[in-house]
Amino acid sequence: MKDRDVSKIDYKVALFEVRETLKKKSAEGLAPHIDLGIEEEVASNEDARKRMLQLRAAAKLIDLTLDLKIPKLVQIEPLEPQQHRVEKTGEVYLEEYPVRMLYSGTMQNCADLFRAILESSHAFVIRRLRFEKRFPPESDLINVDATLSALVFLRNPEELSAPPSSGPKTMRPVGH
Repeated sequence: MKDRDVSKIDYKVALFEVRETLKKKSAEGLAPHIDLGIEEEVASNEDARKRMLQLRAAAKLIDLTLDLKIPKLVQIEPLEPQQHRVEKTGEVYLEEYPVRMLYSGTMQNCADLFRAILESSHAFVIRRLRFEKRFPPESDLINVDATLSALVFLRNPEELSAPPSSGPKTMRPVGH
């Protein structure tokens, strides 16, 4: 989305389409009923843009869990976006759209999901990850609580200069 202007109508249409797609997949037995955790009302076009990007991030993660046949997606919740600025100028060069996911799956499901989000065709990073063994202990499923962020670059990273360095620092060896 190069254009930074998203209208309220664009957002509402996209939200409707994502909900219809999920409803269709649910009727086909592919998807559970899942609340997207995104508010429908928008106050301004800037809010519509933010919600549109949150919606796209959440929808992409839901699609990945369905494609990878993860047994149970419990919850998906878009969190407040984060902006990264150039220190000297204060110009925003990167926006992060974090999404919290709770799901149950096997270790293979988890590995497949993280392999998929780290592909160059997806712009996600792992912000937080927690695994918990499910009960009964014989079950091979684990509960996963993960926060994944979709990245939106507003400027080409090559255009940004690295902050000045005070030179290489030497470190003393630690340990025995």
